[in-house]
Amino acid sequence: ALDEAFGNVTQALEDSGIADNMLLVFITDNGGPSYLGANNLPLRGAKTTTWEGGTRGAAFVYGSDNVITKSGYTNNQMIHAVDWFPTILELAGIEPQAGIDGVSQLQTIVSGADSKRTEFVYNIDDVTNMSAIRMGDYKLIKGGAGRYNGWYPLPKLDGSLPYQDLLHVTSANKTPEFMLFNIKEDPTEHVDLAKTEPKILEQLKQRLAEWMKTLVPAQNPPSDPKSDPKNFGGNWSPGWC
Repeated sequence: ALDEAFGNVTQALEDSGIADNMLLVFITDNGGPSYLGANNLPLRGAKTTTWEGGTRGAAFVYGSDNVITKSGYTNNQMIHAVDWFPTILELAGIEPQAGIDGVSQLQTIVSGADSKRTEFVYNIDDVTNMSAIRMGDYKLIKGGAGRYNGWYPLPKLDGSLPYQDLLHVTSANKTPEFMLFNIKEDPTEHVDLAKTEPKILEQLKQRLAEWMKTLVPAQNPPSDPKSDPKNFGGNWSPGWC
């Protein structure tokens, strides 16, 4: 159904001529929930974790030769979700507001140029003690990455993947206070370098401490009963999701 609907939209854009001057972006916001049958292999972890399997999003862009000068390849440059906003603004000829988190990656996307980004924050949470950052090729995880810490097999042909069994296995995992990975060489996060690369570990710990100085206190209000989906024909809305 998704493939057909996406094809219908794309065809309409091409038939109308809009596609002649368009950049179409299709992107996910996070990794899949392995505990519900999603597949993040060969990456580690699942949605709600800071492992690559929970945070690395697949995407593709499509456009005419008027917009894209290099196509038909996989781009592995460092791009963060917040970069899409200034990227689209630049494409539209609009100057991004100063001080926003993202940086325009337009040339990276349309021509394969090097990314303007060398670091980013996965998550900083002082309530659950769950933080992670990336600097260059290295990734630091502090306090644990979440509940789903393994490399999970594909669901069976009958769709079965016992949720409780998976929850039991992952919640039993214990991880060190600090973990360090070389994501370029080890994207599946099998080799913790925290003990063998103490200088790099300290550099990232110091960078995390700098980021934490800008932390805004968490606001986790309870769900508002007035936003219950049953009041909106089953649709979820702010205050509930």
